[in-house]
Amino acid sequence: MVDPNETLYPLQKSAALFPGIRPHIATITRWAMRGVGKNRVRLATVMIGGRRYTTHAAVVEFVQRLNQQQCVAVSERQRGRQILAAENLLDAEGI
Repeated sequence: MVDPNETLYPLQKSAALFPGIRPHIATITRWAMRGVGKNRVRLATVMIGGRRYTTHAAVVEFVQRLNQQQCVAVSERQRGRQILAAENLLDAEGI
C-alpha cells in the first residue's frame, strides 16, 4: 500500500528509484499491473488523475519481497551433499 503522505513519483520517473538498474517504463508498468514471479509480487502504486505513482518505500518493499521469494531453504544435510559432490567433481578434473 502506497502512503500518499510520502513523496510520489510518476512511474515514468521511478526508474531512478531502483538500486543498481534503470528498468524501462514498460517493465515498471508490468511490475505494477501484473506482478513478477510465481506468487505475483506487485509494485505498489496509487492512481491519481489517471496517472500511476509510486514511492521509494514501495520500491524497497517490492525488491525485498522479490528477494525473499527467490530464497530456497536447503537443509544442512543437502548442503553437505552438494559440497561433497562439488569437491568430488573438482578432484576428478584434477583441480
